[in-house]
Amino acid sequence: MPDQVERSLLLHESMGKSPQEFLISYRMTKATELLKLTDLSISDIGVKSLSSIISEQPDCITPAICV
Repeated sequence: MPDQVERSLLLHESMGKSPQEFLISYRMTKATELLKLTDLSISDIGVKSLSSIISEQPDCITPAICV
């Protein structure tokens, strides 16, 4: 099983982006789709995105403060 550095390098080689860049791009794409295909406001999409970030990282108090 590759360690975190190896996974980061593999992602960068295959996608041409760092893990952070990939995640930002993915979230922006999904937010754009939600804006185009639903009646959700930007605020609603932001809250939805934030709650999914926190649920993906259960050890995090906020996206920036992980224990």
